[in-house]
Amino acid sequence: MAIQNSASEFRSYTYPGGAFALDSTLSWTHLVSHQERTNLLWSLLFPASRTLRPLFAHLPLRDLDTLATGSPVSFFQEWLAHNEPGDPYWHGGGATRCGLVFIPSWSAKHTREPFEMLL
Repeated sequence: MAIQNSASEFRSYTYPGGAFALDSTLSWTHLVSHQERTNLLWSLLFPASRTLRPLFAHLPLRDLDTLATGSPVSFFQEWLAHNEPGDPYWHGGGATRCGLVFIPSWSAKHTREPFEMLL
């Protein structure tokens, strides 16, 4: 597996405007937890929205990962625990720590096209 596209900063996606993004975080947690156990027919018969809809009104939030997936999910719990702006948890791996690198790549035409990217 290789990351093709990712954000350089994640807190603003998890806490947009300072509020926890319950819909996107719980949907992502459910998707990642079930991606290797769900087949196409099952996902069509039992879409995630059907499972998650009643959970969006549930409190406390710390129970939602278990209710959505059947077991606690560590990253979901970490996101809830690190809710303050400026928390060091969110400072890892940003693009500001990398420099300019040369990345060779291949296009669909199978010709070599180098790209310079700021990582």
